[in-house]
Amino acid sequence: MKECAFAWGENFKRFRESRGMSLKEAAGDFCTPQYLGRFEKGMQKINTELLDLLIGRLGVNMTDFITDLHSYNPSYSDKMAETVYAYIQNGEKADTIWKEIDHLYEHGKKDDLYLASYYVIFLKTMYHIQTNIPLENLLDQSDYEKVDYLKNRLLDLDELYTFDYAVLDILLDPIPDQFSTEYLLQIFNSTIKKLKIISNAAPTIHQAVSFLGTAIRILSTRGEYALAEDCVKKVYKLLNDTPMVAMINPYFQMIIAFQEAHNLLRQNKVEGIDKAHHIIRTLDHMIAINPLPRIVKHKEQFVRDTLLLNKTGLPIDLKGGE
Repeated sequence: MKECAFAWGENFKRFRESRGMSLKEAAGDFCTPQYLGRFEKGMQKINTELLDLLIGRLGVNMTDFITDLHSYNPSYSDKMAETVYAYIQNGEKADTIWKEIDHLYEHGKKDDLYLASYYVIFLKTMYHIQTNIPLENLLDQSDYEKVDYLKNRLLDLDELYTFDYAVLDILLDPIPDQFSTEYLLQIFNSTIKKLKIISNAAPTIHQAVSFLGTAIRILSTRGEYALAEDCVKKVYKLLNDTPMVAMINPYFQMIIAFQEAHNLLRQNKVEGIDKAHHIIRTLDHMIAINPLPRIVKHKEQFVRDTLLLNKTGLPIDLKGGE
């Protein structure tokens, strides 16, 4: 039975207070108000089964609760980046880390090679994020060999899981040029196939849908508009035909809608304006019902990107065309 950390109690309290509920109302018949109060203060551990019941009383599902926890608190990736930055500031320590990983890369077993290759690229990507030094200035020939190894390993795997999509994520955004269109489509189609039969592996579904959105964006920025549109249709069909995927997080469809609108705007199609207005209205409605920081942040980013991409000559109504 897994137990939840202190930050979870803080997050629960924030949701409870935002709904004007007392400890007694939130606890219901599942636990005492005193027990719940200690949990919120980090003085009482709680198992995930009870937490799931309690957040249900707040009108929140576990997926949104966890996602909001990561949005509201400093993200794990930010903490990792700060740690990596501090570590790399000491050049001698950084060299030692990379030499150890390189040694593992050269002499380790297949799984060791996979992890070692990933962590080398991950470390340098985090350093790039913290310093704004172009990533290509940080990667040497041996690093690009590791990228090739990771790409080939991903293709060799019979099935991709959460960590595999994390590997794709750390590679695709900073160095998309290392991935051919054919490669992206191969992984994209295998992911669609996987999601049609997956049942309840929520973390893998989250990572997989994130990859699908990234792949569509990359195809569109390359001018492969028809391919990007075809991929959008495949995801919509997946969400329609596979309710479990949509149920894990109803926001998945919105992630793909972002890319659909931007793909249209890159072609200077006015349909992109209509799509953007619909998305803004939908986001405003979602925020009015439940103002999760994650959704507010996504709306702000969508509006910024949409304004930059709009070359149609038509204005973007930030109230969603109302």
